[in-house]
Amino acid sequence: MSQSESLLVYSRYTPGTTDLDFLVNKYLDAADREYFSTLKSAGRQHEFALGRALTKQLLSDEFGKPAEYWQIGRAESGRPELRNDGFTQVDISISHSGGLVLVGMSTQGRIGVDVEKYKSKRDVFRLAQNYFHTNETQLLQYESPAKLIHTFYILWTLKEAYAKASGENLYSILGRYDFSKILQENKEGQWIDISACVAGEYSALFSQLGNELPYAVVTTGRSGALSDSPMLYKLTT
Repeated sequence: MSQSESLLVYSRYTPGTTDLDFLVNKYLDAADREYFSTLKSAGRQHEFALGRALTKQLLSDEFGKPAEYWQIGRAESGRPELRNDGFTQVDISISHSGGLVLVGMSTQGRIGVDVEKYKSKRDVFRLAQNYFHTNETQLLQYESPAKLIHTFYILWTLKEAYAKASGENLYSILGRYDFSKILQENKEGQWIDISACVAGEYSALFSQLGNELPYAVVTTGRSGALSDSPMLYKLTT
């Protein structure tokens, strides 16, 4: 991995067809299995197991260690963290929604990723009125119905990815930071310097996987030091 790169991997799962036993046996260590056993739904179990599998595959591909080598714990905040000696500089983030799991990794600071599936029955404008910055709500007010949903979820994923990267509480920053100018002035799929919008030096990228899965990536550092886009590729387990 070069100093300017962040890596993203993703994969889909279908409960009932994805081999959950294979994921558990190959990729989950004792601590993972203990947490896995507390998850009540099959969907949540698939998400967790596939998140671990993708993360360990990505780490193995990049650093040449076998999947069983990697120890992934949970910080007090709940975010995943590497416990292996010599790799504490590697930061990882995991998100899942709508049958898709997205994993981000960076060696140059903190990273946060978020993916969200459109929920067509959700009143997104009312949610924006309740939680988003006033300028963002005004931006959404003049969008067409289809664009309204897309813009809402891009804003949401940006905020959640930032919260993961920064460690700030999501609900404390939803209405505090204004990302409306970012959406008005920049194109999807390119790194954007968002330092003027948040606390600290951060860059963000937002795009979409398929028709209904917008995602965002936020990393520490200014966008001028980053490549045009993170490497994004699909893994199959």
